[in-house]
Amino acid sequence: MGKITWCSDFCVGVAEIDAQHERLVSMVNELFRAYMLGREKDVLSDIITGLSDYTAYHFSTEERLMDEHAYPATAEHRLEHREFIDRSIDFLLAYTSSNQEQNLAPVVLDYLEDWLLKHIRGTDVELGEFLRDKGVQ
Repeated sequence: MGKITWCSDFCVGVAEIDAQHERLVSMVNELFRAYMLGREKDVLSDIITGLSDYTAYHFSTEERLMDEHAYPATAEHRLEHREFIDRSIDFLLAYTSSNQEQNLAPVVLDYLEDWLLKHIRGTDVELGEFLRDKGVQ
């Protein structure tokens, strides 16, 4: 668990997606900073909720582009999104109902960092290549 430094490895070559990825990384870093500064549980919950909402918005952008351009791996990509959303909801519910938020926050941060980086560098890079081949910039 640590601050994520934005780098070119996270770029998929589609401006709209890249801007959203950069915002997601920034939001994960905001959560990390708040946790490290010992912010109140409600502050961390608000950040997690905002991150969850923005992630849903981002996924809808990717899914719209997949649909518009008949991406052949749409079903698999959507499944990854759904699994992430389901896991995030589980974390948020556990976090808001737990008295162990200081123990749970690092688990949430580790998951977010690991999933986001793997998804961007893997599945989203493949999507970006496909979209660029279709002329999407």
